[in-house]
Amino acid sequence: MNLMGVASLTLLPSRIWLSVLSTRVSSGRPYLFRPAKLSQLGDLGKAGPSMHELSITQSIVDAVCERAAGRPVRTVSVRVGMLTAVVPDSMRFCFDLTTAGTVAEGAALEIEQPPGTARCRACSADFTLTDLVLLCPCGSADVEITSGRELQIISMRVG
Repeated sequence: MNLMGVASLTLLPSRIWLSVLSTRVSSGRPYLFRPAKLSQLGDLGKAGPSMHELSITQSIVDAVCERAAGRPVRTVSVRVGMLTAVVPDSMRFCFDLTTAGTVAEGAALEIEQPPGTARCRACSADFTLTDLVLLCPCGSADVEITSGRELQIISMRVG
């Protein structure tokens, strides 16, 4: 059986799927291609705007594995602000994909999502942003974002 049945999954660029579609497994079950390092597959960061979770998550996994110094990683906690446009479920999927074959394989990913906040320069009001529409309740668009753009590794548990 080839992997034509999973061609509808669009989380990986089509050029990667094309290289995997012809793969056959003697058991007749599809083979999930998991390279040792996704960087071996080419410029994943240039695959398009829907791929930014993959490149962000790969960077997180690289940093975590480097700091783990060979010890198994159990949990990784990250802070991803609501205004970063990172989809947590996509990041979790990419985390499972990028940790395969590393010391972080099987680790849990904990995602904290602080809301966006801003300060209006016109009326000095502090307010919460629920989306990327940067308008103060007073109607002014002259606002300064004060939080919600964070993208940080908070902690990791090893051992």
